[in-house]
Amino acid sequence: DRGCPCSLRNRGGENRKIILFMRFELISPSQTVLSVESIVALTVMTEAGEITVMPHHEPLISALRPGILHVSYYVGHKVHESTYVTGGGVLSVSNDSVAIIADFVQDEHDLQDAEFIEAQKTEAEHIVQDFRANNGSIVDPRKLIEVEYDLLKYTAMHQLARKFAESRPPGTRK
Repeated sequence: DRGCPCSLRNRGGENRKIILFMRFELISPSQTVLSVESIVALTVMTEAGEITVMPHHEPLISALRPGILHVSYYVGHKVHESTYVTGGGVLSVSNDSVAIIADFVQDEHDLQDAEFIEAQKTEAEHIVQDFRANNGSIVDPRKLIEVEYDLLKYTAMHQLARKFAESRPPGTRK
C-alpha cells in the first residue's frame, strides 16, 4: 500500500507490517502552524546546512537558519505537501517525533505580494552592505547576525514567492 506509512518485512516467510509513524509540529510564537501524526519527510535549513528528516532518523537538536521548510505528510493514506519560510529557531528530532519552533513562519500561499518581498530583500541586502561598510573592523556580532538573519529570511521568502508565482495560472494576483 503505497500511501501507507508502513513497511513490509519478511522474516522466516512471515509478512509483518511495521508502522513508521513520526509526529510533526511546527510552532511559531503565536500558534501551532502545523501538527500532523505522520510525516514522510521534511527538509529544513539548519546552522550546519540543509537536512532531510524521515522516520527512524537519529535523534538530534539543531539550531535553524532562516530558510525554506518543505514537509510531506500523510492525511489518511494520501501524501500532502506544505512549504513554509522559517526564521531562526530550533529543530528537535526524537525517535517518534519532530518539532520545529521558529521565531517566524510564513506559509507559501501567504507570499502573494512578490514586489513587496523583493523590496524587503533588497532593503535587507543594503542594510547588510551598509553595516559592513560603516563598521570596519569593529563589528557587534549580535547585530551582524540579526541583520544577516533578516537577509536570509527575506531571501527565502523571495525564492518561495517566485516559485509560487510561477506555479499560478496567468492573470491571477501577484
